[in-house]
Amino acid sequence: SHTYHGLLVFDVSDPRAPREVAQIRLPLYPGDPDYRELGMKSANGLRPPLLPFDPKEKLYSPVCGLVATDGFLYLAGLFSDLHVLADRELARAESEPSSAERLACAGDFHRVDLASLREALRPVAKQVAHYRPGGQVYAAVEGDGLVYAACGTGGIRILDRNLHPLACQSAEGFATDVQLAGPFLYAAEGSGGLVRYRLDGGRLEMVNRRVFPQPVKQVRVSPDGRYAVLHVGGSVYEVLDVSGEADMRPVRTERGWGGLIYYRQLCNGFVDGRYICGTWCAGRTFLLDCGGTEPQPLPDVTGILPDMETGGYCPCGSFALLTREGGYSFFPPGYEGAYGDLPVQKPRDGSVFYGKPTCRDGLLVVCNRIGGEVTFVDVSNLTEPRILCQFTVSGNPDCAFVGEDSILLPVGYQGLFRIAR
Repeated sequence: SHTYHGLLVFDVSDPRAPREVAQIRLPLYPGDPDYRELGMKSANGLRPPLLPFDPKEKLYSPVCGLVATDGFLYLAGLFSDLHVLADRELARAESEPSSAERLACAGDFHRVDLASLREALRPVAKQVAHYRPGGQVYAAVEGDGLVYAACGTGGIRILDRNLHPLACQSAEGFATDVQLAGPFLYAAEGSGGLVRYRLDGGRLEMVNRRVFPQPVKQVRVSPDGRYAVLHVGGSVYEVLDVSGEADMRPVRTERGWGGLIYYRQLCNGFVDGRYICGTWCAGRTFLLDCGGTEPQPLPDVTGILPDMETGGYCPCGSFALLTREGGYSFFPPGYEGAYGDLPVQKPRDGSVFYGKPTCRDGLLVVCNRIGGEVTFVDVSNLTEPRILCQFTVSGNPDCAFVGEDSILLPVGYQGLFRIAR
């Protein structure tokens, strides 16, 4: 099935030479109950819509689901509900294997081979510790000898530097992100909103909570502790003034088009300690200056995007760095050139890397949650990146935390790794 081209049926009796035998579309016309005229204006003037039909005369409902049985096709139309097509030539049930096949499996898919991992990390690591709760680890931070891990419905786990568990703070919602700022830990807890905890040794004391109509998925706090920027729901970034302990006050909302469906689309920190950006799927990228008396918007970043499924933004000193096309590009806030002309920096040996970036002191850690790849890159010279090590885990590596002497890798169901440098 395809967005507007409907359903394509192929004869694959010869797998090496598939042959198209039919195309089934779901047309709607003005006057039909489900017809709607699609807008043809670009929201930002950069991406004018192009359709294979005149939307004033007709509309093809996208096919979003399909079930085939002998003699009947059941099609789910995005705009037009359920369609049933009777055709004994085209509609056939999926073929069954001629003999019964058994799926044999045993053991733990996410079992960690620490010896192999330590060997892969030898160029950058002195020691590797591992922790695995019952569920997933989505994010982790470290401060004053303690590690705080966001573990979904498992809440926030407090661990020592060897990742031995010390305490657990339950979450009202689903904990997916944590940030340390001064004496506080900020946690994105989904439907439970943004929560501010006071650090009390190995304990967390809740100070206040701010709940939104949509779940809070990501939080980044400015280095001066004045502002928290949140990814909320499927289309909105919220900015909160957290300078006062009594309240966390919303001061700005950033709305865009394209949605926030590709995960971690907020910049992984503040560029030069004051600028932060966020991208909508194939839409605009806002850029905000949080260094003044109140957050001030800068011109949108246009003509360049991180890889939507896997890429992202992070600060790299005074530059914003975004991973794309097997490498990265970088620019300073307020850049006046053409963003689309920025080169993609890749290692000279032709190797590539994909994922969400974290950068500190010339070390870039890139984590691909989809494919499981983790790459450590020396970016002490930004135009001459050099891969230090690259490996794959069975879990889903999320944004890394790079500290002064350690790196935390949250890897979903495989748990959390702490890499001592």
